[in-house]
Amino acid sequence: MAAKTVRDLIAEDGYIYAYRDNNPNAYMFELRLGGRGGPEDGHLRVLWRGACNSWEVMNVFARRGWGPLLHDIAMEWAGSKGLVPDRMSITPKEAAIWDHYLKHRRGDVEWQDLGSEADVDVDYCRLHNDDDHEALDFRFFSKRKTTIPMLKREGRWIEERPRRMNHATRAQVATALRAAAAVLATGRVRVRKPYGEAKRIIFSTELGEALQDAGAHTEMVTDFVSDHSDPLDGIITNFDLNGLTWEEREVVQKELLEGTQKSLRARGLPSRFSVYRYGPIRSLFPDVTAVTLNPIVAWAGARRTKQDVYRYEVDRDDVLVDVDALWPAGFLVEEELLVNPRGLKRREALTQEAARSWGTGPRESL
Repeated sequence: MAAKTVRDLIAEDGYIYAYRDNNPNAYMFELRLGGRGGPEDGHLRVLWRGACNSWEVMNVFARRGWGPLLHDIAMEWAGSKGLVPDRMSITPKEAAIWDHYLKHRRGDVEWQDLGSEADVDVDYCRLHNDDDHEALDFRFFSKRKTTIPMLKREGRWIEERPRRMNHATRAQVATALRAAAAVLATGRVRVRKPYGEAKRIIFSTELGEALQDAGAHTEMVTDFVSDHSDPLDGIITNFDLNGLTWEEREVVQKELLEGTQKSLRARGLPSRFSVYRYGPIRSLFPDVTAVTLNPIVAWAGARRTKQDVYRYEVDRDDVLVDVDALWPAGFLVEEELLVNPRGLKRREALTQEAARSWGTGPRESL
């Protein structure tokens, strides 16, 4: 299918909503067709990646044909800082868009090799080093600023967050997550838990309790244990808490770390044990990354993204957060842990069969 244009958007009575995301360092471009009240037909989210000194495409969804237009818009918006592909993982369709920019858009797009630029920290910018898709390690700039001005002239550019017709409450989100966890636990992917249930962390402050009530997803928890970027600003934005102090964050951070160690010991984890993840170790935060105790969970993600599963060893004292400990017993099935990637030592790449065999019995101390 041919790439869509602004004229196609106008013909389908479409609009682009451009607004700052919950994260103060992130921006969202959302496509809606069929009038202002129409459903979402695509979005592209960018996040400032300091190590690359550029804006990074973090999340893309689009009906067929609309993805390139969203990328063009984001690239124009990024200006002199440019746009880089997702540094963690990328789908074949997304890779094809970046390859097209590199090979066929020379008239209106410029690029720089991230590995050769002085303002790029190659250790934390996370180069893909993919011989089949070299464009993934380039930074792209738009030469011609025509798309956004045209959207503005036609009244199709709206700098505000669109209204949600059925905005879910936190309780509704939690209910939906419980239902999804139940389906996963009893459906085709049956996840065993060789270790005991997590011991729920009890917080002494309203901020800690709010963290649990909000769903405690990984990005939100990371703001409490990472010292990279500006985590306090992230917490203030996520929880709408003006006047939050570093001392309040540190109280929650300490309780997260202490509660995690209590949970790991209660679960019977040895002083050193195996953890798993798919693909290279990449993270928005260089001092925090997610792993799982269960290789079947990692393998499920690897199957979607066509990446390898790796087994690592980690010391129990190097675990930052036992994510399951933030939820009621039996609630989650991913067995996710947050760790400092510097504490991980690669042991081996696992085949699908090896991942399955490791997921069916108790895992010993290495």
